[in-house]
Amino acid sequence: MDMCMADIGSLNAEEGDEVIIFGDKYPASEIAKKLNTIPYEIISGISERVKRIYLG
Repeated sequence: MDMCMADIGSLNAEEGDEVIIFGDKYPASEIAKKLNTIPYEIISGISERVKRIYLG
């Protein structure tokens, strides 16, 4: 399944706002620590259907 939920109840967000789940300021390693796993499992678990944007 290629869906997830993020609790943003305390934020003032609207449909169409940009969402960053992980990146330079929010590394996958931090998510992995919270989920008691490794960063590779977080990254590789994302379906190919999810759009990726690579910045160089």
